[in-house]
Amino acid sequence: MAIQLVIRHNLEEHEATFSPGELRTFEAREIRIGSLEECECAVGAVGGDVLPAEVAVLRPGDGGSWRLEPVEGVPLFLNQEAVGGPCDIRSGDTVRCGHWTFRFHKAMRRAPHAKSADILANAAKILAVLILIAEAGVVYWLPRQVRSAQQWELEIARQRTSLVMDELRATNLKAPAGSPVAVAARKYVAGQLDGLAAYVRRHQDGMTRGQWREVGEDLETYRKALEALEKEGSFAPPPALATEPALRGMLR
Repeated sequence: MAIQLVIRHNLEEHEATFSPGELRTFEAREIRIGSLEECECAVGAVGGDVLPAEVAVLRPGDGGSWRLEPVEGVPLFLNQEAVGGPCDIRSGDTVRCGHWTFRFHKAMRRAPHAKSADILANAAKILAVLILIAEAGVVYWLPRQVRSAQQWELEIARQRTSLVMDELRATNLKAPAGSPVAVAARKYVAGQLDGLAAYVRRHQDGMTRGQWREVGEDLETYRKALEALEKEGSFAPPPALATEPALRGMLR
């Protein structure tokens, strides 16, 4: 298993500065750390600060573990604790020697490429495109449908109003004459219906839904009036005045 070391010189690039440090990856079974060129992890001088020739050796242990073996006479610290001899080192541990720190990591193997991931990614892209197309279609289609519905609503209101108006006018013309009061009432209703019909013919193209509703309410009022005229006694003539009893009373 490969390992990685993140190398920092604390006076130049401390962790508090959030600098990435120098990352090195090693595949060797034994990694020697020091300033010698022969070392697998050879570290050069920084600002006159030179690392000892050999600092420590990293060797794999059993079951995928790793051990840190310090060179005799070189002070080492593992996670801020002095190292007195060989010890286990785990991923994420930090080794310090002087102003140098080495953070140890196990390099995990890259996961094999899965075809199912490609299928899911492509499916997600297709779904996103379909959603965008659907949204664009709704943005284009919905306003047109609303305008069309409004136009149909106005046309339906116009047709319904015309039918009701023609029905009321025909009903009023075919009604029997009746009493003088009923005749006058029917004549008044006929005049109102004729005036309303003339208004609708002149302004029907520009009338709003509210205006059509008001015309419908007026027609409903005239319908009730005509229904009242058809009922017997709705406009019955006033009874004859009985004058004889009144005169007799005055004479007495």
